[in-house]
Order: sequence, then C-alpha cells, then structure tokens
Amino acid sequence: MKISNETISQLTLPPGKSQLVVWDDKLPGFGVVIGRRKRTFVVEARVEGRKRRIKIGVLGELGGDRMPWTATLARDEAKTIVGDMAAGRLPDRPSAPRGAAGGPTLRDALDAHLARMRKKQRAERSIETLESEVKKYLAPWLDRPITDLTGAQMIELHEAIKAGARARAGSNRSNAKGAPLANRVIASVSACWNSLNRKLEGSLGNWNPAKAVDRDVLKPKRERVADDQLPAWWATVQTLSPVRRDLQIFCMFTGMRSEAARHVRWEHVNLATKSLSVPAPKGGEAKAFSLPLGPTLVELLQRRRRDNAERFEEHGGDAGFVFPSLSRARPFVVQPIAEVKERRLNAKTGMVEKYVSGPHVSRRTYLSVAAESGIGELDRSVLANHAFGRHSVNQSYIEQAFPHLLDCQTKIDAALWARIRPAWDGHPGLPTAHDAIHASTSARA
Repeated sequence: MKISNETISQLTLPPGKSQLVVWDDKLPGFGVVIGRRKRTFVVEARVEGRKRRIKIGVLGELGGDRMPWTATLARDEAKTIVGDMAAGRLPDRPSAPRGAAGGPTLRDALDAHLARMRKKQRAERSIETLESEVKKYLAPWLDRPITDLTGAQMIELHEAIKAGARARAGSNRSNAKGAPLANRVIASVSACWNSLNRKLEGSLGNWNPAKAVDRDVLKPKRERVADDQLPAWWATVQTLSPVRRDLQIFCMFTGMRSEAARHVRWEHVNLATKSLSVPAPKGGEAKAFSLPLGPTLVELLQRRRRDNAERFEEHGGDAGFVFPSLSRARPFVVQPIAEVKERRLNAKTGMVEKYVSGPHVSRRTYLSVAAESGIGELDRSVLANHAFGRHSVNQSYIEQAFPHLLDCQTKIDAALWARIRPAWDGHPGLPTAHDAIHASTSARA
C-alpha cells in the first residue's frame, strides 16, 4: 500500500500478533513496522549480498533535526538510504526494530544453526530443507527478536501446519495429516535456538519456546513387499523404462535411500572390487562409506553402462550418472532421474495412482529379508547406513571388514532371488535365477 500518515494510522495488528510490517507500493524497500504502541519507518535492501533493514525513525518522535517524523519525511530519507545501500554503503544508523525487546533475531539463529550444520558436514539436502522450511513457515518471525517467540506461538504454529497440510499419496495414515512436517519445523526452531544460545554463551536463557510443543508421536510405516508379492513386484518393474527399471532393482538389492541411489556416479563405482563409494549419504560427508555390490548389482551396473552409452549418445553421454534422465525443457540436459517410484493414470478411476512403490518400501524389504537370512544387526546397520554401536561398548569397537560385508550382501542377494525366482527366469539379457544364485554361492565360496 502507499505509506502515509493517514493509511498507517488506520492499521491495527491482527489478533495474536505483536508486529506487522507494511511495504510501500511505490518506493521499493521503504516500509513501516506496526507495533502495539509505535509505527517505525524502515528501509530494507541488500548490501554485499546480505539483506539489511535500517531504522529511519518513529512516527511522531523527533528526528536529528528536532522535527517529528512523518511518512513524507521518512520517504525522502528512505530514498537517500536506498541510494547509499545500492552503492554498497551501509548507513551509520541503528538496525530497524525487530520487536519490542530488540536483540538477535530468528534469522540470526537460523544462520548460526546453518553454519553449525555445515561445520559438522551435514548433508546439503538436510541443510536446504531446514532453511527453506524455517523461512517458509516462520517468515513473520524471521526479523523479530528470537526472544519474542513464545511457547503459545509455537503450539499455534504446530497446529496450523497440520491444519493446512494436504493429504499426500503414500503417506502413513496412522499419523495425523501434516504431523511429520509440523514436528520437523518445531524441531528446526529448537535447533536454531540452541545453536544461537550456544554461540551467545547461554545469554538467551534456559527456556526454549519449542519445548512447549507436545509433538505428535509418529508411528513408523512398516510397509514392505511381502515374499509372495515379490514375483509380482518384479513383473511390474519390467514394464518400466530401462533406467527406472534398473534403479528400482538397485534400490531393492541395496536398500539405499532415494537421494543417494538417484545420484550414484560412475566415478564411485568399482566393479573390480565390487564396491560403491557413497561420499555424501544421509548424515553428510562424515557418514561416507563403501557399499559392497552383490552379483546382481555387478551385472546390473555392467548392463547400465552399456545401455547408457547408446541411449544418451546424442546428448553427449550420461554426464557420469548411473541412472540418468533428460530434463523436460529444451535444450535437453542430462540429469539424475528425479524419482524412484512411479505413478500412472488409472483409466478406470481417472486418478493418478501409485504404480510402483518408492525406495523406502524396498529398503524395508531389503532389511527384512536380511534379518530373515541371519544377517546380524550391526552388519545390517552398516549396509543400510544406519547408526549403530549405541547398545554397548563392545559394539562401538567393531568395524566389519569389507570382505565380510560383501559376503553378507551376497547372502541377501541370494535370499531375494529365492523369493523373486518365479518372475526372474526367462527375461532376455538378464541372468536366470539359477545363474544368480550360483554366482552368489561361488562368491561365498
């Protein structure tokens, strides 16, 4: 809106809000912060790539020339400040009010926590998710003092996220709609608060407002492909495009998460040693590990390399991705395949429905078959990149040798084949169940 004395005097705070920021529709960056008792004129712009908000003055209060601030005077001053900031000069003025108490803001807390995540080498996807969700769901609080946050507001936010969430296909119906997201956002606020408090040596105090939220207890999703359904799963997978087909098989025989599986690169594959380097799994670079490749995976990767060379030749190759795809927009760009699972239109219902499950179903199936095949908990934890060694001091001292893990992977490979066998035999270009199990036996020997 156009900022004037008349327009801002008519503004009132929405119920439950302690602050409202209004921006001028004529002069970019010129705004006014509406508080319970004051109207404070501000300017916001980027200086050296960082967004800064500068205080001009409070409506009715005396400025440096002993004249009371008005919207007209503030607009003129804002033009000067905007010019200085555009030239890279930061005016020697106090920061704009970010609430009655002042002090470090939620944005400061977010920056502190992101810096800490990067120092701990957390996965870039985790960093991006936390940053985008905090900025999305806590936008009104970002530039206010973090000490303005109350437990009541956090409870309200938690409920609001759940109320506004849309039902997602494949979500766990045992949990309330939007509950995982709501829990995650509150946990992110808590982490940001703690990181800033650590940086400020505890000056924020002991009360973290996120503690007021009783987060939903989430029931884990136990869905897996049952043994008697694995042949049907295999038959369905054969109807997919070759790259997506092999990606589905790869996920079933490794239990790998979607992000890591889709971004596998040839430079990390060593077929001679039957190993795959996973440099940035969930948990970041600190959790990097080498995954042993069973006989099915070796065969699959050999086939994928040959097929990629032909299929993507006109696009300059597969760009180093084991499971590549083409961008939808022209000019086509080779990129990692966007999703493991597949949805298709059901002609009878007219709805787009799940056609093949995603990698987490395969992950549960892989780990279940591994357990049923006698693979120990520690071995399963390493193969699946799960935390381990927390149960006892003895376990924390164990580091499995790669040949041992390869033997475990080969046993899981054979166990999966024993369940898939009816659908495996007879597919051209792929080893038969007999060949696969024979290869597994030979590898163990």
